[in-house]
Amino acid sequence: MEYDRVSTSFSIGGKIVRLITDNASNNLSAFGELVIPGFESYFISEDDSEDSDYDPDEKNLKLSEGHRPNDDDIQNSFDKQEELLRLPCFIHTLQLVVKDGLNESECIRSPLSKVAEIAKLSHKSITIAEKLQNEKFSIPDAIVTRWNSQFLTVSKVVDIPNTLLNDLLNEQKETELLLSTKDLAVLREFISIFTLFAEATTRTQAEQSISISLVGPSILAIYYDLENESRICKHTKPLCHALMTSLLARFGGFLLNLEIPVDDHVKHRNTFNLFSDDIFLVASFLDGQFRLRWIIQSALPLDTKDGLCEKIKNLVALWAFQLIGCNTDNQDGNVTQAEVTTLTVDNVLLCTKDICDGGGLTPKRKSLFSYCEAPQTESKKLRVDAMNEIKEEIMLFLKDPRYETSLIFDKKNHFPYLHRLALRVLCVPATSAPAERIFSKSGLLMTPHRSRLSTDTLSKLTFVKCNVTLIC
Repeated sequence: MEYDRVSTSFSIGGKIVRLITDNASNNLSAFGELVIPGFESYFISEDDSEDSDYDPDEKNLKLSEGHRPNDDDIQNSFDKQEELLRLPCFIHTLQLVVKDGLNESECIRSPLSKVAEIAKLSHKSITIAEKLQNEKFSIPDAIVTRWNSQFLTVSKVVDIPNTLLNDLLNEQKETELLLSTKDLAVLREFISIFTLFAEATTRTQAEQSISISLVGPSILAIYYDLENESRICKHTKPLCHALMTSLLARFGGFLLNLEIPVDDHVKHRNTFNLFSDDIFLVASFLDGQFRLRWIIQSALPLDTKDGLCEKIKNLVALWAFQLIGCNTDNQDGNVTQAEVTTLTVDNVLLCTKDICDGGGLTPKRKSLFSYCEAPQTESKKLRVDAMNEIKEEIMLFLKDPRYETSLIFDKKNHFPYLHRLALRVLCVPATSAPAERIFSKSGLLMTPHRSRLSTDTLSKLTFVKCNVTLIC
């Protein structure tokens, strides 16, 4: 199997903690085209507008039916030998939640269509672009493969003062694009609802940074934010309800881990239980910027917070303890007393034993400092001592005044047990999105001028390009 071949080839079999995988067809659907309702016309060029086969309704139908990510495909990718190691891509799953919400967002299509046309107009009109630039405003291009870039476009348009925007549209005689008071209210609700989704999408896809620790705090923050939005929003309640239902269906296992009830009527998607993995709790603790703050400062009930904090500390202690090669008698982190012998044997006794056992015919010569010459045999620590040291590290780690992700690495000598655990846990990526960029880099190498590249050569060139910083 390919996994065995790769892990053996690079000698990483014993270093793999989790595999973040997704079915290829799901990646194509989730990361391929996720168009915000109303933005369909934005991606139609004028040259194709008259004689184009593009049908927004047909496109939406394909996205929602034929090309919609199939949850069964996700489960199939886990029904293999490494099932216990596999986790779904966080960003892919989050974008499925976004897609479920956008499918129920007809209430926002009209104002979003206006925004899309305003953005398109600003990109082809030098006059509008210059006037916006003079006022320190700009409207970024929306990208069809990135819903969060379309969200950013909406945010930037709404940030422009309405009087300035109306003046520009009147000058261009585009009065049908003027945003009414209700339009602005709907757009502001839309932005408020998706702000945390967009931030989570951007932050967890960053390269060369820890991402697995962001998953837990992100899900919890989005959950309570949606609860709040559903209470205060006036125009987008169906959107809020659809997002919350999908969030519970896909991330419910994690929320149950935090003692947040999930309605039995919510249909469980195949990622429901996969996100109940304790690695999301342990990873967030090991991140110096979070530790237990994301629990303590959340809207969870006080009793629940206290219980969760103890649960997470026990999990971290247990994982760190198991990493040093010790075994516990139960899963609650309790350690039993072990009998320990100290193997400090005098050279003379050792020599006598050798003679008696026939292990040597001539006794070893005496030496003034035989204890320096003899190999040192370290006394074994009591297992309970190791656990106590780990718990002491946890307390010191929680009291440290610095709130930085790199804290546990900067002070690795102060937290040796936690540092060793962090090296394993925090190396797990939250998403497979960075791996998708490898294919983009291969596309830059395989051009029409290099169409005769062999598979092996292309593979090696891609490998070098993706790891050039390690080579130079």
